[in-house]
Amino acid sequence: MVFPDGRRVPLSLRRAEILALLDSRRRGWSAMELAYEVYGETGAASTIRIEMHRIRAAASGLVESNPYRLTDAAHGTSDASRVVRSMRNGQLAEALDAYSAPLLSRSAAFAIESLRVELSDAVGTAVRASGSAELIKRWCATDMGSTDERAVHVLGRLLGPRDAGYLSFRARSERLDREFGL
Repeated sequence: MVFPDGRRVPLSLRRAEILALLDSRRRGWSAMELAYEVYGETGAASTIRIEMHRIRAAASGLVESNPYRLTDAAHGTSDASRVVRSMRNGQLAEALDAYSAPLLSRSAAFAIESLRVELSDAVGTAVRASGSAELIKRWCATDMGSTDERAVHVLGRLLGPRDAGYLSFRARSERLDREFGL
């Protein structure tokens, strides 16, 4: 976690998941809801309360309770929120700058996986719809866009089937398809 003053506090994956969920819903979450979203059927509200106590100690003044939610000052400050805000403002280049890695890629929590897919789909759709070959190339060069066959197809239409940039992304897409069946 990076604070506005530049101070950094390392987070465990679980705490990062909780903060991502808090940032995803302004109205907040009950301890039981968070427990289910983070731990699944085996989640206990008491475990979330312990994690929230530790998060609040590390991020003093940024998290409220009953329900658990980020303060107005903290809400929307995550990397994922910056990506979404840039897209909503029509600033796709800035969104791609802010979207340097998949959202909590090590997380297997279903709610985080859903947020990760939603974010990737939104960026990919916006970039493909932009009609900008440069933005599509940038997208295809990211981990998130490397398997976006639709983006490669749009790039081919924009640049032509003999363009070296298009051909390199097409070759990568075909290789990934062969290796992983994507």
